[in-house]
Amino acid sequence: MTLRFSVLLLVGALLLSCYNSSGNTDTPAPPVSTGFCQVRDGVLYGPDGREILLWGVNFQTPLSWEVNRLAKAGVERSGAALNAVTDRNLDDVQKLGATLLRCHLTPADFTDSEGHLVQTAYLDALDHLVAEAGKRNLFLCFAFLNHMGQDGPGKAWAGKGSRTWIHDPAVVQCTKTYIRALLERTNPYNGIPYKDNPSIAFWELINEPEMYDREALRSTPYAQAYDDWLAAKKTGDSEKAYAQYREETVREYVDGMVDLLRACGDAHPVCWGLNWHRFRRGNADIFAGIAASKANLVAFCNYPGQDDVARDYSNYRYDFTGKSFTDWFNRYSTLKDGYGWTLDPEFAGKAVTVYEFETFFNQSAWMYPVQALLFRSHRAQAATMWTYTFAEIACTSGGSHYLNLRTTPGKAASFMVARKIFENTPSAQKVTFADEMAGEGWCISREHNAAVYSDASWYCTSGETASGWSGITPSPTVRHIRGIGNSPLVSYGGNGLYFIDETDEGLSVELMPDVTVVGDPFAKGDGVTPVTELDSTVPHPVSILLERWKERASAVYSIQDGQKVFVKTIKGTQALTLAPGRYLIVAQ
Repeated sequence: MTLRFSVLLLVGALLLSCYNSSGNTDTPAPPVSTGFCQVRDGVLYGPDGREILLWGVNFQTPLSWEVNRLAKAGVERSGAALNAVTDRNLDDVQKLGATLLRCHLTPADFTDSEGHLVQTAYLDALDHLVAEAGKRNLFLCFAFLNHMGQDGPGKAWAGKGSRTWIHDPAVVQCTKTYIRALLERTNPYNGIPYKDNPSIAFWELINEPEMYDREALRSTPYAQAYDDWLAAKKTGDSEKAYAQYREETVREYVDGMVDLLRACGDAHPVCWGLNWHRFRRGNADIFAGIAASKANLVAFCNYPGQDDVARDYSNYRYDFTGKSFTDWFNRYSTLKDGYGWTLDPEFAGKAVTVYEFETFFNQSAWMYPVQALLFRSHRAQAATMWTYTFAEIACTSGGSHYLNLRTTPGKAASFMVARKIFENTPSAQKVTFADEMAGEGWCISREHNAAVYSDASWYCTSGETASGWSGITPSPTVRHIRGIGNSPLVSYGGNGLYFIDETDEGLSVELMPDVTVVGDPFAKGDGVTPVTELDSTVPHPVSILLERWKERASAVYSIQDGQKVFVKTIKGTQALTLAPGRYLIVAQ
């Protein structure tokens, strides 16, 4: 066994701590993996050969579109500055329980006009993100092609329009040059070539791929390829013929890219995105081509409310926070032209992921868990919210896609509840959606704008539950508490998130800053005007109602720059007064 192979197996083993197994002991374990994720019989397995479930966010520091947003907050366009953003926000998304990061790559940001890699701040940010995620036991997935940003000489080929990426032979060749170079690149931060990195769960070939329809193709140079195909088939032009042509074209594209990866020695699974809940209408041929292709995974996105907005929705203001989407979930969950296709036999051999999701112009604290149930009912094993709002711009952001640890505390708490529901719901379980839902250890309530999850060691609430409306009694063995407001285990006077963990050292308590909305969180932020303000100066009453701590004599320490600073001694944790910050309560 070579040293490199031994190292890769070790890294793969370390990654096991960051994801949840399905817990299905009835299914025989597949063969031991070579250290990478793999797909077998339509199931995604982790590096140890067990079924894997991943929950996370899109995280975009290597993307010029995101860097343009950060620049408004004064972040420099340098590798060092972007890497600092990465490190700070990885801390935050890990606190939210993320185990998977997805990132769009815009090759124009770091390739030349032929697809060769060019050293830029974006490529440095990508290298750093990959290495840092590996250190933190986070999985990654990357979409090789994306249209957002286009800041560099690679725009000559990557910026010609997303439909050319499949139809234009010259663009396809540049894509292959770029992918080959990236796979074979040795990351300077960890010394591991991208093709050999077990932290990468899978590759996605294109973010939201598109193809020309028959009429649009006729106005492009690519119509000649279709005419040549018609001549070879000895058939005339028709909608039926063009559907067959697109089916073959997309399958050949995917198969060619998979063959390229394998020829480079890359064993990672490959994913193809099949877009939003109505994309199959008019595109059944594309779905057929992907079903027959060598793609290992297929992906969809999920945005409740997308039917109710203008096409250029980002320039408008909507607020769907109080709206019921029960009918929407029930309808599109079953329609084949909605999400029903994921359960069809032709896709049985492919694993399913959710490449993007968001509550969408919606700051409710209960919608994410509903989405988690939808995803598992359609076999999804990985899901990434789009896109996490970085701390540097969170206070000046708003609009359609808006999640941050500090500025959206109720929504962030529901994200953590959703992860637990996602990890504990069987694959393909039939779900009937309602405004009020409950299962073993969890409940979701539109009326109370909250969701709750509880098990033997973990309790999280995204809203007020002290009145007992949830019907969930926390286990006496709970050691990890997350949430906002008041619950059977915590009473807190602030409005930020709290994180309470019982460890061997004592009771770790972290109180997020109070947040005040001073602008419009449903309108697109300009990156300059404040939408929210954070305050960590005001002390609040805190009662931690864990039975074994309620009367215990203890010492309270403030954690400042990693050091313990004594605050006071207490008799029980039922009547504390603490400002937002980090604390350790040690039994005496």
